[in-house]
Amino acid sequence: MKINIKLKTPRRKSTKAAKYDVSHLKNEELQKKYTVEVKNRFECLMLENCTHEANEENVNNIWDSLKTAVRETNESMLPKAKRERKQAWMKEEILELMKERKKYKGAENYKELDRQVRKECIEAKEDWLNYNCYLIEELSKDNKPRQTSKMKREKS
Repeated sequence: MKINIKLKTPRRKSTKAAKYDVSHLKNEELQKKYTVEVKNRFECLMLENCTHEANEENVNNIWDSLKTAVRETNESMLPKAKRERKQAWMKEEILELMKERKKYKGAENYKELDRQVRKECIEAKEDWLNYNCYLIEELSKDNKPRQTSKMKREKS
């Protein structure tokens, strides 16, 4: 009699850093305020850990100071980035339905919401595919082979 044993490594919960919407920094006013804020926070932290020796510990302290200055400034000035939909055909309505379905997990309404989400996904994907096929057909009718093939590659 043989027994095969496999050891599993425990899964650790990863702490992902919050993502911030840095596209707001394209605004010049906000960009200036942001740079001033980071500089001020960094200088304050550097005054606390001020040593002019060039050793490895000092470099690590400087790096930690810069990292905390940027993180704190991000938290105070930038909005968190919204999660974008993963599929091009996914609609906001479907994402809202998915959030609602998640709330009812394990309840009686879950099956009904799940069917509704699946139905909406199938319809949205079919509409998206039909629209893209229509665009490809129009490009081929207009005798634009380069754009047609480019669009085919993107969509497949």
